[in-house]
Amino acid sequence: MKVTKLPSGNYRCRVYVGKDASGKKMWKSITGPDKKRVVLEASKFSVERDASAPVVDTASFRHAADTFLGSHESVLSPSTYRAYKCFLRIYESKLPLFCAKSIYTISTADLQMVVDFFVRQGLKPKTIRNYYGFVSAVLVNAGINVRPPRLPQKERPEIYIPDEATVRKLLQIVEGTELEIPVMLAAFGPLRRGEICALSMDDIKDGVCHVHHDLAQNADGKWVMKAPKTYSSDRYIELPDFVADAIKRNGSITDLTPDQISWKFADVLEQNGLPHFRFHSLRHFCISYLHSIGIPDVYIMQRSGHSTATVLRNVYTHTLQDRSKTETEKILGKFSSFRE
Repeated sequence: MKVTKLPSGNYRCRVYVGKDASGKKMWKSITGPDKKRVVLEASKFSVERDASAPVVDTASFRHAADTFLGSHESVLSPSTYRAYKCFLRIYESKLPLFCAKSIYTISTADLQMVVDFFVRQGLKPKTIRNYYGFVSAVLVNAGINVRPPRLPQKERPEIYIPDEATVRKLLQIVEGTELEIPVMLAAFGPLRRGEICALSMDDIKDGVCHVHHDLAQNADGKWVMKAPKTYSSDRYIELPDFVADAIKRNGSITDLTPDQISWKFADVLEQNGLPHFRFHSLRHFCISYLHSIGIPDVYIMQRSGHSTATVLRNVYTHTLQDRSKTETEKILGKFSSFRE
């Protein structure tokens, strides 16, 4: 710790504080007539600086984001961690000044600037909310409390549901192929791609399927086994006899990855002149069909692995509206009988 005697006769000691958002070094100067006193004050400041390092206004958002990712890799799901790493790369590429900004000076106006930038880029509200969710997680992890910005309003997802005729034709096309079992489990489970790929024959007993794993990509793009998405995703599903029999005949579930299922599924649709839709839409078909035959929400939630009825209703509102219309007509018909 260097002490300099000034022309005035006082002593000065400079203590390194850190770097600002631009990378420039910052110093704290302690001056006084007593050299020992100056050294003592400088030492005291240095100790206090080290003890309170997390709140010193020197860490960039980039550094805070790296700290967050490093400390949460074992906590976040592989897919979420991979997405966050991708988000950080996008921030570094598109908003380098924000990444270099001291995290302790980030304001609501800064956050609004980030949101507005992505709005101008034409991104969907859900994507923008996901991008901001990453920033919010980094700030919370650093102990920063900033009033959130105005986010674009959520859009109700547009869901395509294949009709019964399409599903029947699809079942005939994939019979005996590597897509037969995945298609059946999605359409009559309803299971997600990752859940299907994570199944083993040990998970199927007496026609009952135990869903308790998921296959997801980690930050390196490798497919890894992980715990289910939510507590409710760990579930037992009784399969239709024809599905259980097909699995038994096949002797295995699938060796495909989730991406491979999607690619091969798209090829099958195109080659056979079927309307294009996502593999996940088979899951929508199953849930929609259960609604149409009057199965209670609580059982559909149990079978599909949805955590709350709210999620179920938000995603499948159109199906509920159709059912509501039918039920309303039934009610009005009953009430009308009182005037006959």
